[in-house]
Amino acid sequence: MRLVDFTGTDALNDARQTLHDAAHLPRLHGMPSKMNDIKTKIDAIKFLDSFREGSGRVSFCEEGSSSASSVENQVNPQILEDDEILGFKEPKEKLIRQLTDSTARRLTISVVGAGGSGKTILVGNVYESKKFQGLFDSHAWVRVSRPFNFNEIVSSMLKQFCESTREPTPHQRADTVSELRNYLQRKRYVLVLDDIWRKDDCECIKNVLPNGSSGSKIIVTTRNADVASFCADSPDFVHSLNGLEWPEAWGLFLKKAFQTSNGKCPPELVDWAEKILKKCEGLPLAIVAVGSLLSKKQQLPNEWKKLHDSLGSEIQIHSKVLLSSYKDLSSSLKSCFLYFSIFPEDKSIKRGRLIRLWVAEGFVTKKRGRTVEEVAEEYLNELIGRNLVDASKWDFDGRRASSCRVQNLVLEFLVSKSEDENFVSILPDPNTSSGEEVRRLSIHNDCPTLSRIKSFSSVRSAFLFRWTNLSSSDIKNLLHKFRFLKVLDLEDAPLDKFPEQIVNLILLRYLSLRHTNIRVVPASIEKLMYLETLEPEANLCD
Repeated sequence: MRLVDFTGTDALNDARQTLHDAAHLPRLHGMPSKMNDIKTKIDAIKFLDSFREGSGRVSFCEEGSSSASSVENQVNPQILEDDEILGFKEPKEKLIRQLTDSTARRLTISVVGAGGSGKTILVGNVYESKKFQGLFDSHAWVRVSRPFNFNEIVSSMLKQFCESTREPTPHQRADTVSELRNYLQRKRYVLVLDDIWRKDDCECIKNVLPNGSSGSKIIVTTRNADVASFCADSPDFVHSLNGLEWPEAWGLFLKKAFQTSNGKCPPELVDWAEKILKKCEGLPLAIVAVGSLLSKKQQLPNEWKKLHDSLGSEIQIHSKVLLSSYKDLSSSLKSCFLYFSIFPEDKSIKRGRLIRLWVAEGFVTKKRGRTVEEVAEEYLNELIGRNLVDASKWDFDGRRASSCRVQNLVLEFLVSKSEDENFVSILPDPNTSSGEEVRRLSIHNDCPTLSRIKSFSSVRSAFLFRWTNLSSSDIKNLLHKFRFLKVLDLEDAPLDKFPEQIVNLILLRYLSLRHTNIRVVPASIEKLMYLETLEPEANLCD
């Protein structure tokens, strides 16, 4: 409410000053400008109040879709109800306050979050309001395509700005940049740059835009925290969306899944509803997608169980969003990102463990002046900055992630991608063929299909998770089949004694015996001349 009070006072003071000016004819030349400023401030107050009262809905495009041919080619618009921005009241009001501030300079605001977190929905609900657009002389919304096409973007901006004021678009396109600058020079404009991926792309666009009249705004949406910080005028103008809290997520889910029963969930479906919602990780796009899908299915527990078990493949929207993020990664980052598919759902991995694994796998290239571990940490920070990986815990100073994980729907995507690219074979998995070449093996539970795999000679990395009925002799028999293993992670395995077969794995680079009952290792482990990591450090015995 402080903004309204201060802005209202400023408007009244300006009105008093303008009336005073009317008594002094030599100063009348400034009255039209002052009156316009007062009108703008009063309109801003009315607009902010209307949002606090929960005004209408808008038509906008699905977040995360990319345009293959043109920045103007948007996906089919969908109608966004008020409940689809449920839980965003606070960031929405803060965004509106900043957008309606009549600061003298042009202002750039960033909205950052993972794909499906609601960035485009939030900005779209503000931007598409006629009351909001009425605060500006001209407006445009451009999805920044990849590969970056500067000329196409400038042409699209000029066309939309002209159309917003019902002015003809200039036909002479020889110097579109000059046309754009001249058009905006004395206009108060608002521009949305949706889905920016690169700092350079943002800077390139901003450099051709004039400051315009007082109060011009640029809004950037991005999945990359570094890009968001770079584009925004200051940290105060960076809005981070981290998904909905459980109460808001549950409310949105009920409205979408039970549209014919006023959002009431039958008692027999509550358990599966909660399990399904948990997988959505608070992402509005995923919640709306899966809720709408369930509204068309029979309200039977077994039907909902089927959807829960195949949730990753059912929510095609979220997979499409992640695919564009995945394609934007370098080959090294793709491998590091896919590596999370090895670990079970909800598994949080310590930073050091992950870095040492990446190094042992050969994913990390040493750079001049930095160790491979430092480069690997840069990889991890970039994945976190791109909102693909979540930091589940931070160091005491809050500067480095001490452990991390991926959201459940992201894991579903990674598992599917890993299967497509034969990156890892996860057991037990009925889809694993007995004849396929297994490069990385991740065993998540008791595995009856393990015996069906004829050869382990191609396995380079092996992980054992959550074995309950596995004996030490079973592990020894399995190790005997490996010949070219480089990574062996036996964390939590039921072992009391060091398996002697390990010393025959002459290519081994990484060995983890954490949370086993092994207290000493034989001196013969020194035969493993390539071994770089032994976790935890152990006592040697002859």
